[in-house]
Amino acid sequence: MKSDLLIDLGSLKLPSEQIIALSIISAFLVWHIAKLLRKPHFRPSRQRNPNRNWLQNRHRTSNPERPYFESRDLSNPQAQLEAISKVSFEKRRLLNKAEYEVLQVLDRVVAEGGQMHRIMAQTSLGELIQPRPSSATEQLRKDAHASINSKRLDFAIIDRFGLLTAAVEVQGSGHYHQKTFLRDAVKREALRRAGVELIEVHRSWNKEDIEVQVRRALGSKAPEPST
Repeated sequence: MKSDLLIDLGSLKLPSEQIIALSIISAFLVWHIAKLLRKPHFRPSRQRNPNRNWLQNRHRTSNPERPYFESRDLSNPQAQLEAISKVSFEKRRLLNKAEYEVLQVLDRVVAEGGQMHRIMAQTSLGELIQPRPSSATEQLRKDAHASINSKRLDFAIIDRFGLLTAAVEVQGSGHYHQKTFLRDAVKREALRRAGVELIEVHRSWNKEDIEVQVRRALGSKAPEPST
């Protein structure tokens, strides 16, 4: 090759055209790096976390009146206190008009029977009956008890030992809705398995009908007419 086309760089000899190209590229890289370094807030980019903004926005838009117990686990007594501290309460009637009329009949029949029965209103079914320990596994018994514990009887007739003798349900118009019907079916089956009679008072019944059914369930007789 011609000697005027070669430039000696120590032990490396390259054509002059390549040296010129490398010089231009090197100069451009130096200029670009210097430009980046002159930016006042330059820092290497980081991969954006797609969930980061969502978390920040969630905290920014949170309700300042949101309860302290965000999980709202109302099995926690502290959470219960937090909930009731934010409202006021008022009294409400335990029984409606139809239920109160039935209670009056029950009180009279029980008093006339003379067997020391008592009437309890709106009592949790789980406080009156429970699965037999030998009837199933522990988990099955827990599931069965949980299924009845929130169910209430309109009236429970208990004997002098505190045991449930008979249950009374007043079947008003609401008892025929689908969900109510299913809840009643749960109570009906649980009572049947416990050997407890369920007296269902229908809207067509009069006071005499209720008296007859309750006396039959308690094994008592109607009082003799006074002479």
